[in-house]
Amino acid sequence: MSRAGSGSLPRYILQRILLVIPMIWVILTLVFFILRVAPGDPVSAALGGKLNAQALEQRREALGFNRPLIAQYWDYLSSVIHLDFGTTFSDNQPVLHVIRDNGGATLTLTVAAFLIFSGLHEFGEVTGSEALELAAPLAALVYGAGFALLYLRDARRPTARRAAEPAPDAESAG
Repeated sequence: MSRAGSGSLPRYILQRILLVIPMIWVILTLVFFILRVAPGDPVSAALGGKLNAQALEQRREALGFNRPLIAQYWDYLSSVIHLDFGTTFSDNQPVLHVIRDNGGATLTLTVAAFLIFSGLHEFGEVTGSEALELAAPLAALVYGAGFALLYLRDARRPTARRAAEPAPDAESAG
């Protein structure tokens, strides 16, 4: 093996990892500005029909939407760097908890799809182009199975709404 070829794979991997940083910054910037230039604001979009005008204005004030855009952007980026994604508009739950609670399903589906495609490619003698032709139907199958499993899991959990509603037996007994 020649010395020219040595070290090229680690350098390539390092370059790819370093390219993730500006890519994440660009995505975060696009998300921030798209949400700000959309008609209305995120509070109106999330809670417009649920709160009166005064409550919406108080919520905007509390969240800092009346501050200059550059200050909002700086706060947004510094919060993301510290893994503080804020709270949800609807139920004031930390976003990191929502990601933690629901991220396992996404990770499971991703790993399952990776293993299936790896198995098709390695053991099934499937070429790259054949694997791409199978990608959409297989991804739909894995996604559909995951969605069904999540639905079944959530159907067994009492939600806040169902827990607040009286049980049918309690109404008929009273």
